[in-house]
Amino acid sequence: MGLRGTQQEALDSAIGAFKSGSNRVLLVEPTGWGKTFFTAELFKTCLESWGINALFVVHTKELAKQTHEAFCSHGMADKSSLMCAGLGSKKSNQITVGTKQTISRNLAKLPKINLIVIDECHYMGEGGDEYHKIIEHCSHDRLRVLGLTATPYRLNSGYIYGDGKFWEDVEHQTTLDKMIELGFLAPYRYKMAESLDEELDGVKKTAGEFNEGDLGELMQEEHHMGTVKNAINEHATDRKSILIFAVTIGHAEKLAEFLGCDAVHSKLKKDEWRRRVDAFKNGGRMLVNVAQLSVGFNHPPIDCVVVARPTMSPAMHTQICGRSFRIAEGKKNSIILDLVGNYLRHGLPSNPKI
Repeated sequence: MGLRGTQQEALDSAIGAFKSGSNRVLLVEPTGWGKTFFTAELFKTCLESWGINALFVVHTKELAKQTHEAFCSHGMADKSSLMCAGLGSKKSNQITVGTKQTISRNLAKLPKINLIVIDECHYMGEGGDEYHKIIEHCSHDRLRVLGLTATPYRLNSGYIYGDGKFWEDVEHQTTLDKMIELGFLAPYRYKMAESLDEELDGVKKTAGEFNEGDLGELMQEEHHMGTVKNAINEHATDRKSILIFAVTIGHAEKLAEFLGCDAVHSKLKKDEWRRRVDAFKNGGRMLVNVAQLSVGFNHPPIDCVVVARPTMSPAMHTQICGRSFRIAEGKKNSIILDLVGNYLRHGLPSNPKI
């Protein structure tokens, strides 16, 4: 299977920019566009043409696992390795896939890097974080850095590109609506059950976002738990794969018990976390999660997202909704059940207000 038209355009744009001397290139492509497959083709081209050493940096172990498996299935198993402590590996290779945390602590193990790809690069700060530590360590005149994101903006600071920012401009962009029009992503329906503005007025904000502790207590109230169950029973009886977003670990566990399904979060032991996610991927109908599956989680059969997490972040809003946009056999569309009024703050995920 070759690259789609928009993927080939992006590949040509990125390589053309690198050849012309640009050392920082930003691509903005929607959830489900195929960033992992695109990067595999990019690395394969660069390996065959220039024999480079490349680094693919992610922010979660689930993304590291998915990406490494994709590269291996793309014919690069002998040239790629994992550098992720959470997955029990700290190895480097011509293509090293790893989390920012593990890579930044094992920089001495890296070969001379020619190309760094930063996945979900909207998580990068303007300096001083693990991403910049990695880039600074690998820095030399011919180093190229590629950023990939579906949401090129951050809470409180707006767009991540522009004058004086790490990324100067967008080299290539594909819209969500375009991908749906071309048939590469699933159409979606958006239903908002209610606005919580009056209740949320009493929730403190931390760094521009709702305080998680206060928000978690609010969303664990009985009527909010009931709203989730009622929405699923009313609008999602025909849905086969439902991913639910909670605020805190306590909220997730209570909601999962209320719904009769599993929850995944950061306090689970590694094997149990893996078991629950795999059970969902292998046909489980519902799964509650806390943030961990909001970005990059790839399970195309998801045909319903239940939003039980208010957010002030347009990026989080868009990423959460995006978990259900991938196409799958027998899937006609996805439905987003917004039970917290995120639409009023951010608009539709295909055209968010920044």
